[in-house]
Amino acid sequence: MPLEVMRPKWRAGRPWAPDFADVIEEDLERRGVVTTTDTKYGIVALVVSSITTHITLDNEDLVLCDCSSGGITVSLPSAATKLGKEYRIKKIDSSRNVVTIDPYSIETIDGEEKLIIDYQYNSPNICSDDSNWVLI
Repeated sequence: MPLEVMRPKWRAGRPWAPDFADVIEEDLERRGVVTTTDTKYGIVALVVSSITTHITLDNEDLVLCDCSSGGITVSLPSAATKLGKEYRIKKIDSSRNVVTIDPYSIETIDGEEKLIIDYQYNSPNICSDDSNWVLI
């Protein structure tokens, strides 16, 4: 039996698909996920965490670090379990306290044991290459 191609239904000048996208976007927002609409790919979702204390990353995409009460350590998961995963970690306060990004076990970030963010609004992007973390 041949497959039939389903064409989108048009309603009020819009294809049916954006209504489904609206439902997904509303659900993500209820769960605290920041979304934005990309004209080429549709909905792009970012998991954003605002922190004031130490954290071990998992599904976050963007971590906003407020060090005004003291330094923060952001621990990365094993690069081997997160191939291609990208994290952006941003220091949002003007204090002299630092954010320390600490890779898992003996892994490194561009060959370094740790990465320090000491200036407000600095936000390195870090990506797993399956064995270590790299700055991109």
